[in-house]
Amino acid sequence: MPITKMPLLERPYRSCVGLMVFNKLGQVFCGQRLDNKAEAWQLPQGGIDDGELAIEAGFRELKEETSIVNVDWMIYKCSWGLFGLITKQMNTSN
Repeated sequence: MPITKMPLLERPYRSCVGLMVFNKLGQVFCGQRLDNKAEAWQLPQGGIDDGELAIEAGFRELKEETSIVNVDWMIYKCSWGLFGLITKQMNTSN
């Protein structure tokens, strides 16, 4: 059965992170995809590797996709129906 035909909660799921990066003016960073013929834009995101914490994956993906290494970090921790907000000053240049 194709994945799109499966009930939503029965579909295979890879844990992932998504990030929103704001500058001091409150503008959001959105990168243009280079692997798409159409004009396509997206926020930094990606999968969480085995043994990796979500916050580690977030820093890794942010660096891999944007080269950004210094941020005031805001995390929306999300699971089915549960949301929370955590803020912390971080430096990922290590």
